[in-house]
Amino acid sequence: LMWQKDDDGIQRSQEEAFDYCKKLALAGFSDWRLPELSEFSSFKAAGGHTRSPHGEADTEYWTSTDPSPYMIPKSIAGQIAYTSEGLTFSKNTRFYVLAVRTASE
Repeated sequence: LMWQKDDDGIQRSQEEAFDYCKKLALAGFSDWRLPELSEFSSFKAAGGHTRSPHGEADTEYWTSTDPSPYMIPKSIAGQIAYTSEGLTFSKNTRFYVLAVRTASE
């Protein structure tokens, strides 16, 4: 995986995060995407938290991962998603974005 080095300092809803990644042209690549929750496991700093260029201890970043419909009430299915820390929030909450791409050899 190739990660965006630093986020741009703007917090977005999850929909805006998807759109940001889709339009991102960085380091000569345009195939950036929102990472899955599992991809953040290799990106954790000491203490288990995702690193943050903002110096915040518990910074959340959007993932593309939605919780299993078996884990959440049907009344809110499709309205929440996981962040980098594995917590669920409303997709309208605003968090930072770190894009990722699958690097080819």
